[in-house]
Amino acid sequence: MSIEKARAFYEKVKGDQNVQQNIGQLIKEKPAEMDGIIIKVAGENGFQFTVEEMRAVFAEATQKSGELNETELEKVAGGNDEDAYRFSRMMTGHYPCFR
Repeated sequence: MSIEKARAFYEKVKGDQNVQQNIGQLIKEKPAEMDGIIIKVAGENGFQFTVEEMRAVFAEATQKSGELNETELEKVAGGNDEDAYRFSRMMTGHYPCFR
């Protein structure tokens, strides 16, 4: 497995609305399976990496993106999994800094 492949998939998703929509629909149907869905879609697109590598890439990206917006702050304050929320927003094209 490779963190480089996770980074490459992250870049692909940022630029491919079809993949964003596919991931978004699958997560909408089974939100509790988000990690597995992303890993599965990545594999279908030729990218093999672990959940840990995926989360590391996401952490890198969120560090570069700056502060949370008000909606994100509400999610964090509400006790939701911040990483899962922010990652799903990014992967489905709903995270402003990735549009």
